[in-house]
Amino acid sequence: MRNKSSIFVFSILVVLLANTVGFGKTVISLWSWHDAIGEFTARKAEEFNQMQDEVEVIVELHPFDGYFDKLQMAQVSGVAPELLRGGFEDLIDVYPEDFYEPTLVEYMRSQELPFFEDFIEDDGKVYAYPFSLWTTPLWYNRELFAEAGLGDKDVPKTWDELTKVAKKLTKIGPDGQILQAGFTTEPTDFLQVYLPQAVPEYFQIGDKEVKLTGTKAQDAYGFFLDLIENQIIPWPSPAWSGEQFLNQTAAMTFLGTWFYGAAQTASFDWGVAAQPRPSEDAAFGATCVASDWRFGYGLDEEARGAGTKFYRFLLNEDNSVECALATGLLPTQLGHYQAEEIAGNQFFQVAASVLSNSAYKLDGTVWDAVWGALIGAVSDSLYERVHPNQAVEVMENRINTALADYYR
Repeated sequence: MRNKSSIFVFSILVVLLANTVGFGKTVISLWSWHDAIGEFTARKAEEFNQMQDEVEVIVELHPFDGYFDKLQMAQVSGVAPELLRGGFEDLIDVYPEDFYEPTLVEYMRSQELPFFEDFIEDDGKVYAYPFSLWTTPLWYNRELFAEAGLGDKDVPKTWDELTKVAKKLTKIGPDGQILQAGFTTEPTDFLQVYLPQAVPEYFQIGDKEVKLTGTKAQDAYGFFLDLIENQIIPWPSPAWSGEQFLNQTAAMTFLGTWFYGAAQTASFDWGVAAQPRPSEDAAFGATCVASDWRFGYGLDEEARGAGTKFYRFLLNEDNSVECALATGLLPTQLGHYQAEEIAGNQFFQVAASVLSNSAYKLDGTVWDAVWGALIGAVSDSLYERVHPNQAVEVMENRINTALADYYR
């Protein structure tokens, strides 16, 4: 009896020990804010944990409000998660001090890595992944088009056509206010759509100075300004363009493919098309490459290896396709576009069609310094109705000041 009791007690201790330390598993935590991506990641972590017995990933989802404050406090306290989701500006301390020189894109190009097909490494250590792509298609309300006698064939392909079609779709109230906007747009669209269409090479990674004066940047700003002055778009905007589109007070708008999840809840028939451009042979706008998934600072080899294994699972073809169908975020590896679910989906066909003819922006690099400088200059100039020549000069000066600070 004594021997049997000892064996029983020993077995209980083994079970308890296994539950406590993962019985040889490397246990790592991942933080994200609570949205479709966060929920998707939590589901995939459960699958990952069940399919192998070497690594266990514990996902914590937090409300977006206050998320970055919590993460910064965790970093200061030395209890930050091994894996985390976040933006460059909010998480500047999670990388070694020299990681930003060169930037992520500069490093990838110096190693002759495909732009968004490979993981980002430095000295064999992975620091971040280009998690997803998104483009900015033109979203349009087929029902409002039909009311105006328009159909899919009338979806505008150029800026001139956009202006004409928007006028047909706009409804003005007795007080002169726009009741239904044929088109609505925001200052961020200037950076994501109009400027990259007009001047695709206005900024390249590694540039220390930008030249906008005397370029077609003036045409891009002038087009936006004309939309305001001719009362084609509501200005100042009464609400976010996505909200205007969903509540049907705007018939067309530019929104990233990330809007796909919200659009699927719309109560009306909508469609997407490639962006109208200055001319049909012009470049499209910016394709954004999001590097949401990060490694915490100072991880040992075991933890980094475990995180790498999970990230590679999270970004394999099946999971990338599933994530795209749920969220509208496009796979970073171009081979995944051959998947039947994506290749046969009109939404993703439109979104992917612009990839080969777009400027590129990688979140978490010097691009952010450029865009941050631009958005303030564009917003201020539009609200004050500044002439294109003067507005573009202001943009150029602010960008170059930001670049000088970045490379100081």
